Amino acid sequence: MLNLYISHAPGDRQSMEKLLRWIKPLQEKYFLHVWFDHPMPPPRPWPLIWQLLLFWVEPRRNRLPYHPDLRQKVQEGHIYLFLTSYNALATPHINQIEIPAAAERSIVFGPDFVRVYPILVAPSKYKEFSRLGGYPVLGPSSSLVKTDPEEEGYAQIVSALEPIIVELRTNWIEDYHQRGMSTDAFFQHAPPELDEPEFTPLPDWMGWVILLAILFFVTSWFTTYCAPKQYYKYKPEVTPYESPPERYLRDYPVQPMPDTASIPPQEEENMMQSGDSTR
Repeated sequence: MLNLYISHAPGDRQSMEKLLRWIKPLQEKYFLHVWFDHPMPPPRPWPLIWQLLLFWVEPRRNRLPYHPDLRQKVQEGHIYLFLTSYNALATPHINQIEIPAAAERSIVFGPDFVRVYPILVAPSKYKEFSRLGGYPVLGPSSSLVKTDPEEEGYAQIVSALEPIIVELRTNWIEDYHQRGMSTDAFFQHAPPELDEPEFTPLPDWMGWVILLAILFFVTSWFTTYCAPKQYYKYKPEVTPYESPPERYLRDYPVQPMPDTASIPPQEEENMMQSGDSTR
């Protein structure tokens, strides 16, 4: 496969997307793998009920295996297209990572296998402030914004790019043959970038049922164990008549015992004898 790496600044997104549409026929014809900065779209927000119940879960979309990690793919390109403008000069990632990686790879493999081309999107001093000054410009020599009509500039880019693709593709296929490697990848399309299926919670009505159940149990527990309780003594306005309890009197009431310490012994003995006689 032949890898085409397109570098652009976020401010030049529209120019990059238009270039992709122009390159699409070449991509289909020569089985190109086109790589560019294509961030995944943000996931759709969940319904309100699931945002409340799953507040700690952040919906995310992980990158699929084909969705390129540009930090790795910048080291595997065969054709590098840099959209130059004042936006690109103000993007540190392009000047500090992408351009040095492309320049080093072109030096290692040589022009027969790796090419680097700037595409002038807007006027800028890219020759003075970047390492792209020594590479030939692909397309119009002025800039795309100055080309009238602008489509003519993209047509020139595609016309100049096709023979470069054919030459490099032929060189890589021949190199693979010499090293005894399979060339099937040069005749297969790149796998499509499929969106990862989003996590879909249960229906909304089930979420509301769960929320109401949680509120019910929490409220019941709080009112049973935590809420302060107040007790009031009932005082009726009119006290009903109640008959007094029946009294059970003894036949022989218990008499208090005399103080034996003050009684002489003879009298105490007489009292005890009189008591025995009464029994």
